[in-house]
Amino acid sequence: MKQLASVTVPSAARRAITHSVPGQLDMRISLSPAAVHTVRRVVADHLRLWDAGLDDLPERTLRAVTALLTAALPPGPDARQDVHLLVQRVPGGLCVNVRHCPATAPATARLMAALGAIADDSGVSAESSGVDTWATILHRAPGEDQ
Repeated sequence: MKQLASVTVPSAARRAITHSVPGQLDMRISLSPAAVHTVRRVVADHLRLWDAGLDDLPERTLRAVTALLTAALPPGPDARQDVHLLVQRVPGGLCVNVRHCPATAPATARLMAALGAIADDSGVSAESSGVDTWATILHRAPGEDQ
């Protein structure tokens, strides 16, 4: 596969590695509250690169990315959390997964309600090695509601 981009995200994230091939964006980030916006912008840029048939997906995907990253952060303005963000094209849509360690479950009723309003499917998987929180966003025809 041809690699689209491999860049280091600037300052706000302090440490981030991005790897992308058509249909897949893989980021490892030392995430802070200030970095969420930067990561969202990187995801938006990659979704534009993928282009083909995304229609309504980018905005809902970016909302899911924001919700998942924000939920992975510990409380506090100086909070930092190492996360692994994976955005992939799947048949009919996109899947966003955020993995972080240690295994402190980010799943709150508020997060799951937010994902329920954005995504077609979502969930949490916690193991001793970390927590995966994910959302699947499927393509919708114009005028089609969830």
